[in-house]
Amino acid sequence: MAADEISRVEQLVRDGEGHIARQRELIALLEGGGLPTEKARAFLDFLEEMVGISREHLARLTPPKRRKARRS
Repeated sequence: MAADEISRVEQLVRDGEGHIARQRELIALLEGGGLPTEKARAFLDFLEEMVGISREHLARLTPPKRRKARRS
């Protein structure tokens, strides 16, 4: 059960990182077109906050040995 939860949260983090990257691309496109980016940046802030929360949750779920192995 814990392994399933860890896998699920790891996937959430990976997915969230992908969404963040895409949102940054979209902001660059908006800026390039001279369009407003305030709402897009606010959404980026939200995505970054949610991924941060997921990372914190993952850190609580993951034994210290596994955390070191993931960094390598």
